[in-house]
Amino acid sequence: MSRPNQLKLDKENEETVWNKSSQQTAALNTQSNSASPLSRPNPLGQSSFTLTTLFQIVTGCSVFFAVLQASPLIAILGTIILTPAFVRTAIASDVYLQKGVQFTWLRRSRYFLESTGLTVVSLFFSAAAFALISIFFGIFSAAVASVMGLSELARDIAFIGTVCGMIWGGTAGFIVFGLCIRNWYTAAAVESYEESLSRPETAN
Repeated sequence: MSRPNQLKLDKENEETVWNKSSQQTAALNTQSNSASPLSRPNPLGQSSFTLTTLFQIVTGCSVFFAVLQASPLIAILGTIILTPAFVRTAIASDVYLQKGVQFTWLRRSRYFLESTGLTVVSLFFSAAAFALISIFFGIFSAAVASVMGLSELARDIAFIGTVCGMIWGGTAGFIVFGLCIRNWYTAAAVESYEESLSRPETAN
């Protein structure tokens, strides 16, 4: 075979190899582009159920059943007071996790103690609204009976008025408790509380 023919054949083989490699590279790029990206969990900004939370739930349930066996009344009162505190602490933990801030044991203890106090205050406000409205209805009914000349039936009328007042007082107590929950036990309330703590105080 002559040298010009040999050079021409070598050039054609080189072009063939180059075309094949280019086609393989293009196919690999197409496959990589068409493949769906793997969804990797982002530890920051996403809520997760941690092992610490599981341990806290198990510990809380163990303490609850132990106290329930010793004194059911104390267990019920403790559940009414501590359950909202646990809920508010969990909400605060989720808010911190979404912001990418570590929710330390110091913050957790502070939130739990504050939430316990807020629960007691909320129950006190609800009970106060219930008692005031009930007593007001009873006194008002007795006063109306006295004005109408029914002094002998004033006690019975006052009792009936107090019962009616208990119905409206219970409604008012639930409304007050709902307002307290909205102001203290929601994610928006926790975020607003944290912003008020981080906001620098300006001197007047």
